[in-house]
Amino acid sequence: MSYTRHVLFVYYQDVLWFKRLPRCTDGFYGRDCSIPCPKPFFGWNCQLNCTCSIEDCHHVYGCRRTPLECATGKYGDYCEFSCRYPNYGNRCQLACLCDEVFCDPSSGCAEATTEAEPKSTSIFHLDNMCAEEKKNVYESNSTSLIAGIISLLIVAGLLLVLYAMAYLHNFTCIVQGDTASESTL
Repeated sequence: MSYTRHVLFVYYQDVLWFKRLPRCTDGFYGRDCSIPCPKPFFGWNCQLNCTCSIEDCHHVYGCRRTPLECATGKYGDYCEFSCRYPNYGNRCQLACLCDEVFCDPSSGCAEATTEAEPKSTSIFHLDNMCAEEKKNVYESNSTSLIAGIISLLIVAGLLLVLYAMAYLHNFTCIVQGDTASESTL
């Protein structure tokens, strides 16, 4: 396919069908997204061009790669697969020593918590703590509370100063306007 035909192909797909067509997965186009990209093109909307031979060009993934060219945590002829649990890392040669949900194909075991879980600040076993530990917990909480109150007071003070400056500015303008009108009489 010539470059001109490819440009026309992309134009036709993008402009004329854009609102009527669903977004096709990478490597496909058409009304029902069932037509693979014509070689040497690949990827979303067939907009990428393979720089390898036609035989090594895949309509979804592009050029065939060696295992050394795959990103960490990927494998396959086109680096299209993620490492399967418990393997991870470069060429999937390392093993996770954690549960599958915490094993990332590229970096291995992550923390046992996720960002989606709420971080609790309550202490469930406060009654089992010794008096000194309880005192440290209460001091820690009161320190945060005091810092928050001080921050709010500073913000309120700044707002009060700004309001006073605006009021004085308006008052000065009114006074100057009155004296200017008296001088013109």
